[in-house]
Amino acid sequence: MRLAVISMIREGWGGSEELWAALATYALSQGDAVAHSYLDVVAQSPKKDSLKQQGLVEFPRSGIVEPGLTPPVRWVKKLLLFLRNSICNPYSGLIHWQPDVILYNGTCFSVAEDRYLLSALERTRAAFVYIGHYCGEQVIPMSTADRNRIKKYYDRASLIYTSSERNRIMAARQLEMDLSHLHILRNPVNMPATDPIPFPSNTQAQLAMVANLRMVHKGQDLALRALAGEKWRGRDWQLNIYGKGEDRAKILQLTHELGLEERVDFHGVANNIRDIWSRNQLLLMPSRMEGMPLAVVEAMLCGRPSVLTDVGGHAEWVEHHQEGWIAASVTVKGFEEALEAAWQARDQWAVVGAQAHEKAMRFYDPHPGKTLYETINELLKP
Repeated sequence: MRLAVISMIREGWGGSEELWAALATYALSQGDAVAHSYLDVVAQSPKKDSLKQQGLVEFPRSGIVEPGLTPPVRWVKKLLLFLRNSICNPYSGLIHWQPDVILYNGTCFSVAEDRYLLSALERTRAAFVYIGHYCGEQVIPMSTADRNRIKKYYDRASLIYTSSERNRIMAARQLEMDLSHLHILRNPVNMPATDPIPFPSNTQAQLAMVANLRMVHKGQDLALRALAGEKWRGRDWQLNIYGKGEDRAKILQLTHELGLEERVDFHGVANNIRDIWSRNQLLLMPSRMEGMPLAVVEAMLCGRPSVLTDVGGHAEWVEHHQEGWIAASVTVKGFEEALEAAWQARDQWAVVGAQAHEKAMRFYDPHPGKTLYETINELLKP
């Protein structure tokens, strides 16, 4: 099999890349050829470097203008980019590579921005697999042209995946189409083991947020504002923030403005997830939009409860008061109420964490890359 993967991510790496990387690793181990199309402004990452050492072929493509430019320079670069891609389709090299399968890895609607892939797909008989990792919770304004373009991609796809039933419902509603045939995927976890970790016995409550530092997505500001309330100032807790991202400076500034500098520690990216949960007791995930974040699954597998907003697949994995606590609304008030419910049940955190581990063990797939490979391979059988 010749497998081509198209990534839409604009950062070096993220949770949405883990599944295709696991798929590529397994495919390469089977002697298959794997190619990767990525935006040429994206930095390389250690995981990509490892895949290249295993034989991954790369096809960088032009698709966006790098951020941070002055408006005149940005306008000129956008014009040049349009002319360049109009003359030479950015997917030409990938199509010339003659893949048997093309896997698109993005969000449920991100393909609306890509006019060039649709014309490239017309030049190949390769099977097309679509992965939309998440769908926004709000009905977003969508032009008829964008909706029709997305529908064409979905119609072209032999398989369509998303990461939660909630995402499937939201996508079907916004696209006004039947997506009952859409499959739910399971992403790989970044841990060598899935047995529960002994619950920390700290007197001081150790709370953790493990996510990309991007507030419009992960909602770190909601948790910080909730914890800045008067009742929380008299409680003994520490918040540990793990991750990197474009909003790090803004989150630091907000922490300062709220007077939480001595209560909040920034740890950067943690390579050992189980080490995080050997130190922390409760995950906070105040997301504004989600698919099904790995951080929640990994915390559950380690035996830790969560306080979550009701977006994406959160409520499919966590039942309120059973494996964690679900906020009634994606607001500071809603998240603070869920956090308060968790605090009042603090003596039950270890028990709720054990229930979270049991639930996660029933849900997660230990070999999702192999599972996806076998499903895709079925497409190629006569």
